[in-house]
Amino acid sequence: MVTLEKYIWNILVSLDQLANTLLGGDPDMTISGRVGRWYPNSDFRQFIDLIFGKNHCKDQAIKEADEGKDAIIK
Repeated sequence: MVTLEKYIWNILVSLDQLANTLLGGDPDMTISGRVGRWYPNSDFRQFIDLIFGKNHCKDQAIKEADEGKDAIIK
């Protein structure tokens, strides 16, 4: 059975992926994953990691090996 929390989480992830796509990224990747893969030493990564926890971007960047292959802008 699907819970309301899971439903809301899925919506938030899809909005994150949409934002990344609108910024020229891979539609299957979140902003955190993109930052972790392409901008590992940026201030933005430090900001995201501060909010979501240490190594959040790095952990998101390695979820799926093929993520990032469809990015327009890296």
